[in-house]
Amino acid sequence: MKKSLKIGLIGLIAFIGIGTKVLAQEPTISIIGDKEIEEGAKKSLVVKVTSEENIGVVSGTIETSENIESIKVTGENGWYLIAYNEDNGKFKILKAAGAKEEEIMNIEYTAGEEGTGSITIKDIQLTDINYTKTEIGTKTKEITIKKHQEEQPEETPEETPEETPEEKPEEKPEETPEEQPEETPGETPAEQPSETPGEKLEEGKQTELKEEEKKEDNKTDDSQKKNQDLPKTGIDTMGVISISTVGIITVISYVLYKRYKIA
Repeated sequence: MKKSLKIGLIGLIAFIGIGTKVLAQEPTISIIGDKEIEEGAKKSLVVKVTSEENIGVVSGTIETSENIESIKVTGENGWYLIAYNEDNGKFKILKAAGAKEEEIMNIEYTAGEEGTGSITIKDIQLTDINYTKTEIGTKTKEITIKKHQEEQPEETPEETPEETPEEKPEEKPEETPEEQPEETPGETPAEQPSETPGEKLEEGKQTELKEEEKKEDNKTDDSQKKNQDLPKTGIDTMGVISISTVGIITVISYVLYKRYKIA
């Protein structure tokens, strides 16, 4: 009984150890990158290795769909692309120190027509630094190619001119008349600026002319008044002259008569 128990424990331990070793020896690779792209655009995919042991060599074949126009393969993080055939897509890449988890390769591609495209790595083989080879099989990355959309210029809203408030005229304060100082007795009025001799002469002439005009006006007024004051006798000018002439003749005749009579 004890012997069979010991055998069972030994088998269980061996099974666990073998299973752990198998799980630890299963390295893998992954393809990382965007799933969408526009027609004619360029993008890149990254190939990453993951393993419990240091992997030193990775090989395989790259295939693309018809709407993937071109690819370019380069090594990453010290991995050296020792072989790549553009016609059949076969490649081999290595790193002497190896790596357990690292991005090892970059695949740059150009998208073609709209649709679903793909980049596939098949016949993948990983070799660790102990020259143990592991077959991975095939890894595929599907890519959706969208129709190229031309960028529409952003519509900028029309700037409406800001309404500026009408400037109201400033209200001027009402001007209050300046208060004249009251004249106090004893204060003499301020001296006016003296006039020049020329100005005095002009003023004197103007004064004389005005006085002469007043005198003439007064004369005409007096004569008009006199004429108005004379009483109207009904005798015109010719009658007065005739009467005067007759009187003169009468006086002369009387004087001559006296002279002759005395003689």
